Amino acid sequence: MPLYRASLQTLGAILVLALALACHGKSGNGNTSTITGSVAYQRVPLVKDANGVPTGLADSSVAANLVTLPAQGVYIRIYQQLANTNPNGTSTTPEWVLSQSTYTDTTGTYSASVPTGNLTMVEVTSTFHGGSQVINLIAEAQGINSATPVSDRVQYAMRKGVDGSLPTAGNNYAPSAVLPGNTIVNFSVGLNDPWLICNPSITSSTGLASHVTEAVWDTSLGLTTGTGSRVLGIGDTIASFVNVYGAATPGANLDLHYWPGVDSSGSYVVYDRNLIPLSLSSSTYFGTLRGGAANDDAWDPGVILPMLGRNVLYAGNLSRTFSVPLNPIVPPGAPLIDLSPYMARIEGLAQAMAANVLQSPYLADTQGTGLAAPVVDIRDISGLSPSQLTPYCARAIQAFAWEIILQANGLTSQSDFSTWTNINPLSAARFFQAPGESRCREGIDVGPCREV
Repeated sequence: MPLYRASLQTLGAILVLALALACHGKSGNGNTSTITGSVAYQRVPLVKDANGVPTGLADSSVAANLVTLPAQGVYIRIYQQLANTNPNGTSTTPEWVLSQSTYTDTTGTYSASVPTGNLTMVEVTSTFHGGSQVINLIAEAQGINSATPVSDRVQYAMRKGVDGSLPTAGNNYAPSAVLPGNTIVNFSVGLNDPWLICNPSITSSTGLASHVTEAVWDTSLGLTTGTGSRVLGIGDTIASFVNVYGAATPGANLDLHYWPGVDSSGSYVVYDRNLIPLSLSSSTYFGTLRGGAANDDAWDPGVILPMLGRNVLYAGNLSRTFSVPLNPIVPPGAPLIDLSPYMARIEGLAQAMAANVLQSPYLADTQGTGLAAPVVDIRDISGLSPSQLTPYCARAIQAFAWEIILQANGLTSQSDFSTWTNINPLSAARFFQAPGESRCREGIDVGPCREV
């Protein structure tokens, strides 16, 4: 089943194509064909002990430990090269135009119809379905503090021609072939495969993609190995959250910065956009995902999912009479007691929303085959006095929410951890949404988050 609202993206691309054809003249041979395909990636699975407690990631140097999974919610672009008539009215110049776009569905497949007879290229992007808005994984080597304007911040991309051709310097990293008819173009991204780094900007009035041929490999920018499947692993974790709660952004598009080797001292979203003028001027929220050599969060749903939970809970408070401070970021290890009610709700429920998706109360921050920090058990209220078990205490809310998750699935605190795999995250999803809010996710069968 395709992700909901993907049809709106497709409609937008059709309108862009119509404008492009009006500006660039006749396209193809007048017929249309369908390009279908799949996107898959290699994931490093989480390892757990006999009691279900995470101990780290599997050894990624052992090929047999890696698992291949479908990449959900990934934004796909179809480019075609059209002839633009020059001002002299006689000669033409070939230009790349965005012809169509869509998202991969929960099986990692996509489908898009475009005119036949044009040079055509398929691009897998690092933009992910975030509900009403999108989450862009930004590939700025300077991270969140880059001085690059928002509209020109680069992203990751994989490309193929419709004949399966790959990017090379000889084709300006824009492989293409004439689309003869219905075609299948599949992508499979390995652990350390290189990505193209490109400016995804499109001229909205014409669909012109003037930066297509300016792409470079990530390995040409100082990386010893490619960013690889981490990009799609991050996107798949986002998709697992959206599949349950219907949204993952703080109320507007989110530019999430990730570059291997850049340690941003944490993974977070900056809700006070006044702190980052470039964010404020663009109506886009900025966030960052830690990619340091000593701690990389790309494979950590236990880190990414609570961040997405904060986004949704923060957005749900924006229109309410009493809201929260603009930057609800609490230092790790804080006692999280005596908070304002809205702050306690955000900090408490965000962790529980993650646990619901993961079907486990354990949230892990891994580093290689070990842990970068102690595992968080959201049930743990040790050290809290009875007087601190109040609605003002985030840790109390976390523990209470886990009990709600269990009860919604016919389980109890005494249930063996092996029964947690029976948790359907949708059973308790409504509990986490603000009053009057609807995400239209009822009735969809949701599998476990991609930990394994």
